[in-house]
Amino acid sequence: MKLENIYPASYSGLPGILNSLGMILIVVAMFFNVSENLKLGFVTFWIAWVLLLVSIGKEVEVKNGKLILKYGFPKPFIKVEISEIREIEDITKLKKGRIARYFRQALVVPILVLILPYIYIFAKGTTISLRYVVFLLIPAFVGIMLILYFTMTLSNYREFLRKATIIVAVVLAVLLLMILVIFKPVGEALLILVMSYLLLVMSFVIFMSISLKRNVILIESDRGCYALVCFGDYNELIKKLSKVMQSES
Repeated sequence: MKLENIYPASYSGLPGILNSLGMILIVVAMFFNVSENLKLGFVTFWIAWVLLLVSIGKEVEVKNGKLILKYGFPKPFIKVEISEIREIEDITKLKKGRIARYFRQALVVPILVLILPYIYIFAKGTTISLRYVVFLLIPAFVGIMLILYFTMTLSNYREFLRKATIIVAVVLAVLLLMILVIFKPVGEALLILVMSYLLLVMSFVIFMSISLKRNVILIESDRGCYALVCFGDYNELIKKLSKVMQSES
């Protein structure tokens, strides 16, 4: 039986590894494009998207008393069968609910994604074409967003969003200042950089406002910890999950 409004999150196991590799390769593809190595950038970009699609959570199913997590799009490529669930908790509702407490390895990739643009700009300097530099704001933005999502408590939504927005604005401002000092852009180039900065900060507020309305359910099982993303009524879905598990066993 397929469960509606619940999807596996790629935080652990093989899906977590493939998803992490895909995210890193997207950043590498950006570096290739910025260096005007378009062929390698094109190939790396599509390999990254294949890995991301293979590892994306598709559906959750209960069958013969087992919880089956399916990953991959458009068809499932990876299946994880869980026969014993020891605990179910809503991480996003806990007072100190930080996803990184249960999935520490998920922090490695966001940190890399965040710092790589800084290292790249510092190492390459003005050898990078200014027209491509704006793209390096994007991985830095994604890295900050993911780090905040995995580490900050979500028990107080408004306070979280306020603090997170300030952090995003400051960290991106440091990168923007770095670009301004190294490249000294003027006129249209400067306007594009500033507009891109403002757009990313606004995008963060909008994205987090939408994404934080979902629940992240922690499943502690005989095979370790897994996360499920819930878009419906959490309590109703948990009741349904427990009922189906009992009836299928």
